[in-house]
Amino acid sequence: MRITLSYLGSVLLLLWSQFTWSATLKLSQDLWPPYIMNSVQGSGIAHDIVADALISAGYDLKYTVKPWTRVLKETKSGQSDVIISLWKTEERQHFLLYTEPYMQNDMVFHQI
Repeated sequence: MRITLSYLGSVLLLLWSQFTWSATLKLSQDLWPPYIMNSVQGSGIAHDIVADALISAGYDLKYTVKPWTRVLKETKSGQSDVIISLWKTEERQHFLLYTEPYMQNDMVFHQI
């Protein structure tokens, strides 16, 4: 079975309530190698794409790696501004603002 997820890694989210033009954005994400890492090899493909774009736009960034449930909870409550990589769901669209996809990932499930 092959599933294509066109919104995997496709979101840079800002909450409506936290959408301000401040100079520093708080980014958070759970580890998801090779897209999000916290290692000597770097911070990951998705992190680098998003960070470079935001820095080019003039933002300062504060980046933290946290457990996924905390990332989502803190972004929903306004304690964090940006989730670097997230699958788009109907439920999340009620409280998150998505960008256009900047990456695509195919997941393939093999029957054993």
